[in-house]
Amino acid sequence: MYRLILLSTFVFLLLNTSCLRESNSNKRLSYSKIANRESKPAQVSNVSNTYSSTSDLSNRINEGEHTLDFFSQGGSSFYNTEESEYVYLYLDSKAVKYESNNEQRIPLNISLVIDKSGSMSGEKLENAKEAAKYLVNNLKSEDYVSIVEYDSDVNVIRHSKALQNKSKLLQSIDRIKSGSSTFLSGGMDAGYKEVEETFKNKRVNRVLLMSDGLANVGITTNRELMRLAENKRKQKSISISTFGIGADFNEAVMTGIAEMGSGNYAFIEKPGEIPEIVAQELNGLLNVVAQNTTMEINYPGKLVTLDEVYGYEYENEFNKVIVNLNDVISEEQKAILIRFKIKDNSNTQLSFNCALNYEDAINDKKIRLENNISVEYHNDPSFVVKHSNSNVMQQTAVFEANKELDKAMVLVDKNEYKSAEKLLDKSLERIDYLEKRYGSSKEIEKQKNAISSYDNKIEEVKKMNARDKKVYQKSEKFFNYSRKKKK
Repeated sequence: MYRLILLSTFVFLLLNTSCLRESNSNKRLSYSKIANRESKPAQVSNVSNTYSSTSDLSNRINEGEHTLDFFSQGGSSFYNTEESEYVYLYLDSKAVKYESNNEQRIPLNISLVIDKSGSMSGEKLENAKEAAKYLVNNLKSEDYVSIVEYDSDVNVIRHSKALQNKSKLLQSIDRIKSGSSTFLSGGMDAGYKEVEETFKNKRVNRVLLMSDGLANVGITTNRELMRLAENKRKQKSISISTFGIGADFNEAVMTGIAEMGSGNYAFIEKPGEIPEIVAQELNGLLNVVAQNTTMEINYPGKLVTLDEVYGYEYENEFNKVIVNLNDVISEEQKAILIRFKIKDNSNTQLSFNCALNYEDAINDKKIRLENNISVEYHNDPSFVVKHSNSNVMQQTAVFEANKELDKAMVLVDKNEYKSAEKLLDKSLERIDYLEKRYGSSKEIEKQKNAISSYDNKIEEVKKMNARDKKVYQKSEKFFNYSRKKKK
């Protein structure tokens, strides 16, 4: 496993928000306290399931009592452009622990799309079929499922409908045989159409896409494949998870499809791992606790500009950042870091509104949690530093280091080893500086170890054959992706 981390030593802003949610009287949730989130509860108001608070650095709303915990923080409650031209917001949400009763859980509406191209023949395809059978065997009669196979052509083995005759479907899966090319976009599109046919709110509507190769039929460009996933999410509210198998698939495409489609991405090195990893995805979908989840940040566009959002894809319109988090499963954590650049002569108060919106899948209600943040100008830069929030400074180091490690791995892909080593060494120096100034954390230590490990192995990577290098790079990128997603 490998790591993520890094940096930015700018000073940030204040924000610490909260979380809440009413629990239904006829269903109580089992939940665990979230580590390292001790704080005094904020004053809240309840208006039509909307909860709000005014933040200070220790503020929180009734932690542990609601399906999704939510809080927001900034690096300081003050700013001064002599100290830094940036302010940062860190938003974090974590779901309660919830183990669904299989008879009461949210029904699934899923399409399993299986690559059966020539390169999938043998052990890969056999294990993909085992994964498909595991999925079928663990669904109930209220779930909707379709199976799509693709090579140079696309074939729908089973159109989407409620799962009634499992034995017949299992036999159909056993009959899948390997073929020729890789019509990735055709398989995706067919899977989306099947889910759309039986789409319904209060179902988990998702495509599960498997592939071991490069798209060479139909849409083949990275951008267009990712745009297909984005459009289906926006227009049809259907998500997609991707599973890249072996050494030859394009990890940038498979990761990008999952990112733009609000699903998950997994790298599967060995064919024998396919059933286990697909089972992990399914088990998560069986324990969805929130749906249509978004984070919103309204910012003062006359005073700051949006510079970067770390963690998830986003939309930015009319001084509002929207991050689509879609389905949230039991105990899942979602976090983003946002960097704003202060405009010239903005020596006035900066006001932000942060919100988490979701549909509570356990208690069947819509919830909005929000927090108003004010960051004051101060004429003394040292005063701003003194009031820094160490947690946010550490998260900034983690997210920015994660991005730098991604950049270094792309350089290694191009055989630009010296540039990669220089970038990693600089990242480690930055981490050391931030640790001395703001303290360390488990996440920082993980990222530091990941960067050091990758840096130390570059000499060995230079000597790897092409296939081994591909596998190593895919593995490292996957673990860096996982750290970014707080998995």
